[in-house]
Amino acid sequence: MKPFKIIIFILLVNFLYSCSGEDTGPTSPSPSAEEYLQIGWTDYENQNYEIALENFLNAFKKDNWLDDAMNGAGWSAGHLSDLSKAVNYFTQGYNVTENNEDIVAGFAFIYNAQKKYEDSNNWALKVKPTWVFSHDISFNIDDIFLLQAENYFALGDFENALNYVQLLNPQFTCNIFTIEGRTLLADEIERLKGFI
Repeated sequence: MKPFKIIIFILLVNFLYSCSGEDTGPTSPSPSAEEYLQIGWTDYENQNYEIALENFLNAFKKDNWLDDAMNGAGWSAGHLSDLSKAVNYFTQGYNVTENNEDIVAGFAFIYNAQKKYEDSNNWALKVKPTWVFSHDISFNIDDIFLLQAENYFALGDFENALNYVQLLNPQFTCNIFTIEGRTLLADEIERLKGFI
């Protein structure tokens, strides 16, 4: 046989073998929704928010009853400063179940970041006093109280702003009816942001 014909023969045999349906090697199955969710939270906890977001969305595509996937997507989008998408993801998760406390808190944070202070407060009021974010314990009810203090201050409700500040620092006091007192209150809110 001539070399050219040998090459054609070998290619033809390889082609027919590959079409025969024989298993030519291991294939890895696609991760399940729960696996995507766990991978997403691992990425989130390692501050790989873009990759986490992708994994959360993959989890939700596989199981659109998985509210925690949209919870993770919302928090990840928030860290990526994509606030409108964060609201969208939280909404999808909340539509699955209203009992996901992390989604409720997530709404409060995102609306605050959007300067929608009344909406932020409405969600913050729904957060239970025992709340701690299950995937980052540095977020807890104290952050919600501080958020409410900031919201009320921005809305000009200095009395409620002071009340929430005093939940975090009972020794703090000021005269909210004076410019000096309001300045002190604003300074305390800023100080608490670095402390809590």
